[in-house]
Amino acid sequence: MLDGDTDDGAWTGSPQPARTGLFADPLGGAATPASEARLLWGDGVLYVLLYAADEDIRSEGDFFRLTFARDRGGARPFVFDVSPRGSPPDGIHVAREIDGTVDDAGDRDEEWVVEMAIDLAALGLEAVRGRRFGFAIRRCDAGGSDGGSPACASWGDGEQRGHVVLE
Repeated sequence: MLDGDTDDGAWTGSPQPARTGLFADPLGGAATPASEARLLWGDGVLYVLLYAADEDIRSEGDFFRLTFARDRGGARPFVFDVSPRGSPPDGIHVAREIDGTVDDAGDRDEEWVVEMAIDLAALGLEAVRGRRFGFAIRRCDAGGSDGGSPACASWGDGEQRGHVVLE
């Protein structure tokens, strides 16, 4: 069940989901605010949980960008953004858990979580054991209410390209 909870048995039980670990900033250090992702798959669906620490959650400027590289036949990558609000593309179901008030700089927020079910066929990816595809996640934080510039971090982007292998 998609509910945006990080403590559901699928995300905490055995076998453990794949984890990205904390995202890296452009210089390769641990990014702040902290972000990470977890992944599971089954029945043709990739389940992704995205975690974003965030002291001022914004509907514009706070987002994760997911990139799926479909390397067969020169197909272009499938790229989409997921934010604390907004609709996902067709074939992707989303639930969110937000600890704070979106677009209210007057309170102190804590974090937001997005839990997704992604139909791999909708991405043009075959959901079979051993299937490998490129995968990268970028997270941008809109910055504080002082109008600061966005802070972005990533996993699987740059020289160390990320990938997923369905096991």
